[in-house]
Amino acid sequence: MADQNTENAKDHADIVMRPPFIYLIALGCGIGLNYLWQLAISSADLMAYLPFLFVIPGLYFMIFSMRFFIKNNQHPDPLAPTNAIYQDGVYGFSRNPMYVGVTLVYLALSLWFNNAWMLITLIPALITMHYGVVLREEIYLEEKFGQEYLDYKTKVRRWF
Repeated sequence: MADQNTENAKDHADIVMRPPFIYLIALGCGIGLNYLWQLAISSADLMAYLPFLFVIPGLYFMIFSMRFFIKNNQHPDPLAPTNAIYQDGVYGFSRNPMYVGVTLVYLALSLWFNNAWMLITLIPALITMHYGVVLREEIYLEEKFGQEYLDYKTKVRRWF
């Protein structure tokens, strides 16, 4: 019985940190840096409208990727076991639509607040997401689902 519990405890990706915290740390650093030294993206009024080009598709990716998790009784936390490879809907053209969605919403917030620091701090967040989360999730999914996941990887891009 103890062996089975130990085995179940390992049934998740070995990520460095939960993705929302990675984005929140970047956001906090961007806001903090802007408080210390304001750095605008642009002085144009365009910043009032440009965010909508990112927030609408970002919310679309986030909402429709969450629908798959809810529909399949799967928790979206990468530290929870994965029970299936989703290949339909938004997962048909991105292997990481939730992360794409969060990134687009983050970009929209950066533009909305006209905060260049938020854009700058997004870079280390995306590097951390790539190496500390996404690649580690891919290793986990390859080990768990084998050829099914390898076939999916050949058909669908990592981001979009």
